[in-house]
Amino acid sequence: MVVLRPGEELTDRDELILQAQLAEEAERYDDMMKFMTDAVKLHSKLNQEERRLLYHGFRNAAGIRRTSIFVLKNSEDVEIDKGKVQAYVDNINHEVWGICKCIIELLDQHIIPANDTKDDRAFYLKMKADYYRYMAEIERDNGDVIDNAQTAYTQGLFEAENSLPPMDQTRLALVLNLSVFCHDILGDTEEACCIVESTLDDLSGREEFCPPESVIPLHMLRDNLQLWTQETAESEDELVLSLR
Repeated sequence: MVVLRPGEELTDRDELILQAQLAEEAERYDDMMKFMTDAVKLHSKLNQEERRLLYHGFRNAAGIRRTSIFVLKNSEDVEIDKGKVQAYVDNINHEVWGICKCIIELLDQHIIPANDTKDDRAFYLKMKADYYRYMAEIERDNGDVIDNAQTAYTQGLFEAENSLPPMDQTRLALVLNLSVFCHDILGDTEEACCIVESTLDDLSGREEFCPPESVIPLHMLRDNLQLWTQETAESEDELVLSLR
């Protein structure tokens, strides 16, 4: 929560942060986005709580819509007109695209220039890359969006590898999401596996030093590697069968 010293009064920006916190409690993530967007435009250097509010507001607003798209695309209800389903998906995609554009503009124009510590740069470059990846999910033939995602992931990982500990949550999350980008968007399972294997090799023997917040991304890296390795093996088996 916003902490005031004796005699201090709430500023307009403080009020926006409080509203964002209330919106989070009410699970009104579109409101969170608006409040944090306005707060960032008043003052762009964010503390840890403000960074968390920004991240969760945009992530949940986009995430709920991305889940809706997945459900609709995988619906097996034969009674629903597929054209109407696709029209609805297109509308939700438009909303996701708008959310992505909003946060990327905030990051480029306000947040990244004002938050110049190594940790902040790695964190916000990862955010930027993630939202370009969401846009690439919508327009898979959009080369500019794909290039921008790859560039932001590469820059973020460079910052993380040169300034953050190997078990740092942001650093592991960058590796995780870059590998997912390679697998899901670029269709390069081999590169995705190489990225994860390299990181896990570097962490070998250090698992006991893993901080609690890094446990989940570490497990996800291992789970994805197992899944993708199996995919690669099955693809090789199919190729062998096709050559016989």
